[in-house]
Amino acid sequence: MDMSWLIDIGPYHWLALGAVLIGIEMVMPTQYLIWPGIAAAVTGLLASLVDVGWTAQFAVFAENLVEAVHSGAGVLRVSTLGNERDYAFERLDRFLRFVLMREEDS
Repeated sequence: MDMSWLIDIGPYHWLALGAVLIGIEMVMPTQYLIWPGIAAAVTGLLASLVDVGWTAQFAVFAENLVEAVHSGAGVLRVSTLGNERDYAFERLDRFLRFVLMREEDS
């Protein structure tokens, strides 16, 4: 298998990969692809500033990915905690209103 394309990888490849991953994340909001997309974009920006080989670019991408996932997990945990709790109370409120309305009708 010919892997010579790895040697020619450059900053625009990383930026394109980041744009594609973030674009897919916008269509499919799963919060899984945003972190690799951000890591690829940061790798592309760093690769455009400093001329390094593909092995260093992959190492930078791996480091950025670990940092993005680690810092992003804390952000998501804090931001979604309130929303999940509010959603649970809203569902409970709707259920209780439904039950009480049925008891009043009978």
